[in-house]
Amino acid sequence: MAIDWEALKTIPTERLATERYGPPDPLKSSRTTAVWKRTEHGTLLVERSGPKQGRWSFRDAQGNTVLKGPGPIAWCERVLGMSAREAAAYLAERAAAAPVAAPQPAQNVRPQYHPMRDVPLAWPAVRRYLVEARGLPAELVDALRQAGRIRAIRQGPGIPYACFPLTDAQGQEVGASLRCAGTPAQQAQQVAAGYPLKKMAPGSAAKSGFWSPHAPDGARYLLLVEAPVDALAWLAWARAHGVDLAQVAVRATGGRALSEAHWTDRPWAAIYAAFDADEAGRGQATLVAAWGLAHGVPVIRKAPPQGKDWAEAWQREATQARGDQAAASEWEPE
Repeated sequence: MAIDWEALKTIPTERLATERYGPPDPLKSSRTTAVWKRTEHGTLLVERSGPKQGRWSFRDAQGNTVLKGPGPIAWCERVLGMSAREAAAYLAERAAAAPVAAPQPAQNVRPQYHPMRDVPLAWPAVRRYLVEARGLPAELVDALRQAGRIRAIRQGPGIPYACFPLTDAQGQEVGASLRCAGTPAQQAQQVAAGYPLKKMAPGSAAKSGFWSPHAPDGARYLLLVEAPVDALAWLAWARAHGVDLAQVAVRATGGRALSEAHWTDRPWAAIYAAFDADEAGRGQATLVAAWGLAHGVPVIRKAPPQGKDWAEAWQREATQARGDQAAASEWEPE
């Protein structure tokens, strides 16, 4: 009897991987990719949708592909060590046991958010990134760490990431903004392996959640930025320039998914739109300004004094300050 190879190719690779390794990791997987950690070949990724649906690959701790294949037949041969005939019999048995439905278009359904678990061993790397690489004040970073506003996690092949939990207006954690805190070599490794350096945690409710590092009681003014590192940078800049922060609340939207839920939970005397100095940032400022005009709330554009965003502006200023201090310490009067 002839083997219907085309029919066998329709058996989902994810199903075969689940038989071998159990369910995929819900925190690492996404709508388009199923992920298994710590297999005998490293991290396994299986495409769930699109033109590459069914393709799979194993990656080592450095992000290098060590084994890959286009679908279920290659899985049987390369992972399970079967011959072509053995693979055909194995797949035919599974097809008979549970006929495979035709692939359906992926549904744009947001997965459930699960709070990211803190990894204390990753904190030194995250702190070093924020304080040394970003030039942020150590006391500010440590205080927010103590308050639970900054977590340390690992992503991909054990790379440290800063995790900024997002909460909604009721204080419920609804997501997290993640930023790679690895060394330049580790960041290059992440890019090469296809892992983004900054992203939202799976299932994050970006349109209702925000990260708030500074929210004094009775604050009358709200300053909005895009990324948590921008919020930290603005706070550092404001303190260095003597800004009175007693009545200013600071919120980072965590990305570009801006919505009215980020600022309509309470009345504000004015809103400062401190978004990035690029087209997207100007667009976000325009959106907030239009809302303010319709509701009688002043909206003031607060663009960074230099660079693309507040993180870059503060990093330049902090670098310049360190250089000036070094030069002053080396100067000797005649």
